[in-house]
Amino acid sequence: MTTSADRPYPPFELASRVYSIQNWGDPLAAYEELGAQTKQALLDRLPDGWSFEGKRVLDFGSGAGRTLRHFLAEAESAELWGADIDAPSIDWMHENLCPPLHAWRCGPAPPLGLELGSFDLAWAISVFTHLTDTSVPWLLEPQINNMSWAVLRKRDVELTTEDVERPEDDPREYLALSHNLRQLRRELEQEQRARAEEVASVRRQYERSLSWRITRPLRGLVRSLRSRRGR
Repeated sequence: MTTSADRPYPPFELASRVYSIQNWGDPLAAYEELGAQTKQALLDRLPDGWSFEGKRVLDFGSGAGRTLRHFLAEAESAELWGADIDAPSIDWMHENLCPPLHAWRCGPAPPLGLELGSFDLAWAISVFTHLTDTSVPWLLEPQINNMSWAVLRKRDVELTTEDVERPEDDPREYLALSHNLRQLRRELEQEQRARAEEVASVRRQYERSLSWRITRPLRGLVRSLRSRRGR
């Protein structure tokens, strides 16, 4: 029986993309342990008598398969899919974990692109806390909201955008919102720094140009005339 340890591990940048393992003494051991713990947490939430045999299962936001690699035995009798927006992660899964797993690259917004209503079980590990504009559309995606997430039995549900966006009295919602706001602020600051550096670079190149040096006396004259008019 093939186990996670029998398969290669992804490059560090892919292994650390889902959850940083940079500061662990043995990063790959940490990667292995985190995936095993997540699998056990999922199994603990499934109803008594659950069997993967003949089921179709989705890991939504799978990365390079940190969790799914621990379901290789179940994949012999079930159809297990990993979906993610990151092309290098999905490409690596295709080359190293498929078969018996299946990998699918989805876009940043719905639709998922897989057959509607075809999964018996789906989970998302630390995905929606990282989504800002697309979290609600993904929750309302028919391929997902008509499936059973790890804590729910399969059933049809009717949800509106207002239902999903209405805040609950749950501190986890506010923690997730705070996390998203901090992440958005960091991204905005990085974008501002990058644009400021780009403008400064263009300005430096322009100021070194011949035309800028030739017209320097003219610019000085214009400033002098403006100063006199202002008196």
